[in-house]
Amino acid sequence: SVLSSGINAEYGRDGGTLDLVITQETFHGLIRAPEIVEEGTSSDHYLVKFDIKPPHLSAKLSTKSDEKYTVFRDIAELDLEGFQKDLALSELITSPPDDLVQLLSLYEETLNQLLEKHCPLKRRRTEQRNRPWMDTELREVLRERRRAERKWRKKKSEENKEEYRRLKKLFNKIYKEKRMTHVREDLLT
Repeated sequence: SVLSSGINAEYGRDGGTLDLVITQETFHGLIRAPEIVEEGTSSDHYLVKFDIKPPHLSAKLSTKSDEKYTVFRDIAELDLEGFQKDLALSELITSPPDDLVQLLSLYEETLNQLLEKHCPLKRRRTEQRNRPWMDTELREVLRERRRAERKWRKKKSEENKEEYRRLKKLFNKIYKEKRMTHVREDLLT
């Protein structure tokens, strides 16, 4: 691949071209907002700051994929006293039907109404991460790390803590290596 200056402008003292951004030709036109920082140096070379976001990588390196939602009831926030009062005053308790089908229908309807009143459904956005470098080896180390963490939190021994720390360091090391390898390979393609 051919390297060349990605910014077509002359900077530096006396109008000479001294400060360049050297990139592959495929990145030309992707460099945005170049800024020459002249302060902080007595040299005739300056710091060149710029933004670049290659379109063929932006989707691959994104940590978010399609947004998904989870619908749930937070039972911990249930107003139990109010729920019990309303249940006691409901038709299900005060005058239940004799027919089994009608009783089951009323039961479902009453409980749904009371749950919606005292513990309404909530919606939370969940993010699905796009991490193609998470292979089976890394997932296995992650499982071991989580198992060790649960064991340490259950029995606060120094031995369990050390095992958890060891697996945490191992996971972080492997994760970083695999992610960097993945990013490097994407940059070269």
